[in-house]
Amino acid sequence: MDFGLGPVQAMDRSGAVLTAPAGRLLPIPLHRLLGVFALLVLVAATVLTVAGGLSVGKGPVAVRSGEARPSAAAWGQISSALGAGDPAFRVVRTGGVLTAENSAQGLSARFDRGMVSVSATGLALDLSLRAFGWGASRTSVATSRPVARGNGVSYARAGLSEWYRNGPYGIEQGFTVARPPAGARIGPLTVAMELSGNVHAALSAGGAGLVLRAGSTSLRYGGLLATDASGRELGSSLSLHGRTLLLAVDAGGAHYPIKIDPLIQKGGKLTGTGEQGEGRFGSAAAASADGSTVLVGAPGDENSQGAAWVFARKGSEWKQQGPKLTAGTPRPTGSEEECAEEAGEDAGECAFGSSVALSADGDTALVGAPSPTLQPGAVFVFTREGSTWTRSATLIGPNAQDEGRFGRGVALSSDGATALIGDPSAANERGEAFTFTRADAGWALAATLSGPDLNRVAHFGRSVSLSSDGTTALVGGPGYLGFKGGAWAFGEFASKWSPLGATLTGQGATPEAHFGKSVALSGDGATALIGGMYDGGGRGAAWLFARSGSLFDPLGEKLVGEEETSHFGSSVALSGAGDVALVGAAREEHAVGSVTVLTRSGAAWTRLGEQLAGTGASGKGQAGMAVALSSTGQVAVSGAPRDNARVGGAWVFSQASLSAIGPPSVSAVAPGHGSTSGGTEVTITGAGFNAASAVSFGPVPAASFEVRSATTIKAITPVEPAGTVDVTVASSHGSSAPSPEFDSFTFQGPGGGSASVQPGAGAGGGAGGVPASGLLGFTGSGPAACLVSLRNKHLVVARRRSALLRLMRTGSGGCRGRVALRYVVRHTRHFSFQTIGIAGFSIAPGASQIVRIKLTKAGRKLFRARHGRLNATLAIIRVAPAPTLGRTARVRLSVKKTPRLKAPR
Repeated sequence: MDFGLGPVQAMDRSGAVLTAPAGRLLPIPLHRLLGVFALLVLVAATVLTVAGGLSVGKGPVAVRSGEARPSAAAWGQISSALGAGDPAFRVVRTGGVLTAENSAQGLSARFDRGMVSVSATGLALDLSLRAFGWGASRTSVATSRPVARGNGVSYARAGLSEWYRNGPYGIEQGFTVARPPAGARIGPLTVAMELSGNVHAALSAGGAGLVLRAGSTSLRYGGLLATDASGRELGSSLSLHGRTLLLAVDAGGAHYPIKIDPLIQKGGKLTGTGEQGEGRFGSAAAASADGSTVLVGAPGDENSQGAAWVFARKGSEWKQQGPKLTAGTPRPTGSEEECAEEAGEDAGECAFGSSVALSADGDTALVGAPSPTLQPGAVFVFTREGSTWTRSATLIGPNAQDEGRFGRGVALSSDGATALIGDPSAANERGEAFTFTRADAGWALAATLSGPDLNRVAHFGRSVSLSSDGTTALVGGPGYLGFKGGAWAFGEFASKWSPLGATLTGQGATPEAHFGKSVALSGDGATALIGGMYDGGGRGAAWLFARSGSLFDPLGEKLVGEEETSHFGSSVALSGAGDVALVGAAREEHAVGSVTVLTRSGAAWTRLGEQLAGTGASGKGQAGMAVALSSTGQVAVSGAPRDNARVGGAWVFSQASLSAIGPPSVSAVAPGHGSTSGGTEVTITGAGFNAASAVSFGPVPAASFEVRSATTIKAITPVEPAGTVDVTVASSHGSSAPSPEFDSFTFQGPGGGSASVQPGAGAGGGAGGVPASGLLGFTGSGPAACLVSLRNKHLVVARRRSALLRLMRTGSGGCRGRVALRYVVRHTRHFSFQTIGIAGFSIAPGASQIVRIKLTKAGRKLFRARHGRLNATLAIIRVAPAPTLGRTARVRLSVKKTPRLKAPR
C-alpha cells in the first residue's frame, strides 16, 4: 500500500476512522470529534471492498442506520492525508514496539504481531483478523510483523494485507485482499474478527447492530450496507459468536467491486429520562457558547404539560444534568383555540418547552411556555449552581388577558441579563416582542417592540434572536403581507430601542413563503439568517443579510431546499462570528429531515456537501425542526420531534461536521500593503486555519507562514510585481474564496506605486504564469514548491477515446505525479465517484505539458451516452515531491476541436 497518496486518491473506496472521546474537535459530535473506524477490503482483478466502522466519541459526519453515504470514506481519506504531512501522527518504534499517538482524539494504538490494541478513556479494545472465506469455510490468517511507514502501519500476509493510518480524525483500518478466497463459493462472503480487551459485546435488539461497552463508555455497530459495482444492494448481516464478529455478504451474482459499510458509533441520539408519552423531544434546542451545555425542549411531554432537559458534556460523554425541568404546576387545558398560527404546524405545539435559550456560560436558561388556548403564556427562568438547576423567576407579558402565545420565541444575551420574548398573538395577532432585564431586584420589563406596518395576522414575535451583548434584536413575522413574511431588526441606544432600517423581506420569496418563521443573529449582531420554510410551495428557503451601519442588506441569493417539499428554513442558527450557519429542512428525505451546514469565506457562502444526519433515527422524525449552534461554531444540535413515533430525539455534532470540511475563510489582512521585494510580515485573520497547508499572495506562495491558531496566521510575503492581489489560505478542504473587500494585499514598488494585476497574471503572468483556471495541486511552500495548474477546463476528447489536457508548472525542481478523471454518480441519497481515466505527468520548472488520459471502457460508454459531452472532475491523486496537497476541478469533455492540441504518442 502507498501511504503517500493525496487526499483525493481513494475517493472510490470506503473508509472510516477510529477516534477517542477526549479528542480535540477538528477544525466535528460533541466538542470532541466522532471518528469512524473502517475495515476496507479490495480484491484485485475482481476488486472486493468490505468496509466497517467503529467510533469512540461523536462522528465527523453521522450516518443514518442502514444508509450508505460517502462520509466515512471521505473522512478516512482526509484524515490519513493530513496525518501523512504532520509528524505528530507518525508511527514510531519505542522499545521495539510500534506505537501511534493521537492527541487530537486522546487515542493511542500499539501494533503487535497479529493484533492491534487501541486505548481511550477506560476502554481497551484488541482487534485481530482471524479468517476470511466463503461461509463457514474460512481460511485462517497467519500473523505478520508490522511495518511502519510515515503515519501508516501494514501487515503483509499471503494474499491479504492489513493496514492502519493515523490522522487528526482518528485511526483508519483497512484490509486488502489480493484475490478471492480459495475454495467453493458455498455461503456468503465472510470476514471474521476477534474482539478482546475489557469490552463487553452483544447484538442489539433485532440483530441490526452490535453494542460494545466498557464501564460508562459504549460503542454501537450498525448501519450495515453492501452494494455491488452496479449500485445494487446486496444482502448483508452481522453476527456475533462468542468474541468473534462476522460480517457476511450474499455475493452471488454480484458485479464487483462490492462494498460493505457497517458503522460503529459511540452512544446515540439524546433522549430525555422521564419523558412521558409523545413528548416531541427536540422541538426546541439551545447550546452554550462553548457547546458544553445543551438544552432541549419537549412541549408534548406528559399530555402537553411540556418539559425541558439539560445535558452537559463530561469528557466526550453527554449526560443528562438533573431531572427534567417543568413549570412546576399543571397547566390548564382547553380547546378554545389551537396553537397553530401557521399552516402545517401541529396543534398543541405550544406548551412548556416550545422555545428555549441559554446564556453563554450555560448557567441561565429560558424556557418558553406559550399557551395553546386563550390562557396567558409565560417564560420560566432557571439558573444553575454547580450541577443543580433551580427555577428562579417567571416572566409574563404586560397584557396577560390576550397573550396566549407569549413565550413562542425566546432569546437570551450572553451574560444572561437581557431576555427577548415574542408573542405573535398580541395586539390582535399583529404580534409584539418584549425585552426584560435582570437586576439585583429581579427581572423587569424594559421595552415593547413592534413592527411599523404590521397587518392583523403578521405574527410578529413568532421567532426572535439577540446579539451577544443584548443590544441588537431580530424579530420574525411570518404572517406579514399575507404570509409572505417579514423580519425587523432593532438596536438599543441609550436604553431605548429603535428600528434598524426598513422591514426585511426575502428577495425572490414566493407568496406564503412564511419568511421569518425562523431567525438567527450572529453574536456580533452583524449577520442575520432568516428562514421561510414554505417558500416555493414547501421547498423552503433561507436568506442571509449583512449589517452595514444601522442597515441590514441582502447577502447573496436566497438558499433553497434540495427537494420540492424540503421545508428548508424550518430552523436556522448562526455562530458568534457569523461564519458558520445551520439550516434545518424538516421535510427533506420524505420527512426524515436533515440539517445543512454553510460556511463563509469573506462575503461568499458555501454549502457543504454533507448534511448532518443522526444515527439511530427512527421513522419520519423531521430532524432539523430545531437547530442550535454554539458561539464558537464548534457544536451543533439538531432536534427531531417526530422521531420514534413522536417521542422525539436530538443529536449533537462537533466542528468537523460543521466547518472542517469547508474551506478556510479570510476576513482581514494586516498590514494591507508591502514591498515588491517581499519580506513583509502580515497577520491573516479568518477561520478554519487549523488544517491550513498553504498561503498564497495571488498566484505566488508565501515565503513562509505559521499557523498561530484556528483564526490567525502569520505569513511573510513573497517577491511579486507591483499590484493588488487576493490572499488565500488553502487546506485539504479547499481554498478560501477570493474576496477583495477582506483579503486584498497591495505590492508597492520603490515609489510606493502599484499596478493592477489581473487574475491569473502575477509572476510570469500571461501564457507562462498560473492560468485563470487555477491551482490543481501543489507540494510544500515557497519558490521551490511544485505547483500544478490546469490551463483549460474544456478538455478535447480525441477519437472519443482520450481526453487531452494541458498542465502548467511553477516553482523549481522536478514535479511529477498522476491525475484522474472521475465521474460523479448520484444515487437517491448519496453519491459516489467512478474513475474513468488516470494518467501520469512529469513537468519541468516553468513548463507545461499536454497529458493524454485514456478513457476507460466505462468512461467511453458514458461519453457516447451523453452524445460527446460529459462533465467530470479532474483530481491530482499524487504529486512528487510529497506531501501532496490536491484540489479538484470541474471539467467538461467534448469532441469540439477547441483548442487544437497535439498530444504525445
